[in-house]
Amino acid sequence: MSQFDPVTTSAAEFADWPDPALVVGEKAVDFSLVYRGSLPACQPKDGKAAAKQKIRLEFSNQLNKLWQEESVLRETIGNQGFAPAILEDRRIKLEHPHLGQKYAHARVEAFGYRILPLVTCFGGLVCHLTIEFLRRDEPGGVFNAGDIDNRLKTLLDASRMPQSAEEVPTVGAGEELYCLMEDDSLVTKVTIDTQRLRTQLASGEPPDYAELLVKVATKIQRPHAATRSGY
Repeated sequence: MSQFDPVTTSAAEFADWPDPALVVGEKAVDFSLVYRGSLPACQPKDGKAAAKQKIRLEFSNQLNKLWQEESVLRETIGNQGFAPAILEDRRIKLEHPHLGQKYAHARVEAFGYRILPLVTCFGGLVCHLTIEFLRRDEPGGVFNAGDIDNRLKTLLDASRMPQSAEEVPTVGAGEELYCLMEDDSLVTKVTIDTQRLRTQLASGEPPDYAELLVKVATKIQRPHAATRSGY
């Protein structure tokens, strides 16, 4: 895992994707996110807000680099090409709906943050996740324990923007929060490869420690005026 590059990008056509509904737009971007740390199972009565926010902030740092390095996203930042938005009923609501035809991205003012989700409903994007999941127990053991779905839910919740105040343990101070997506319903496919982690046990390592390489592929599913020459 030490050789993983937190953020790599490239343009691709993905013409060989098995789902023809995904092959709508012309261009996509693929990149990788890395996380090393506690990945607890999300239980119904304990949303693990602090753990999810920790992962969300780690991904935000990496996504910030993506926005700075990928040409189309860098131009969006330079030109302030965002539609101003707020959060209403756990969804993005554009303050000026007509700007949704001009801009493919929104900057959402919520919970003290300026949130910039990459994949949004109004932007017409979806994403496919391929996850390499390294943990201490035997390969396949996480499935036998029955908690893979709950640990995956923690990861997916942390990958999307927060949708309620309860999901943000500490209110922001106006800083930008880069998120992979508006909502995890925009994930069209998840593939998981589990492996046993054989590195030396670190002092103070939590029992739910995991190392994750999350490979993200985005695709234009619904044509948008601002994504005909980019995304």
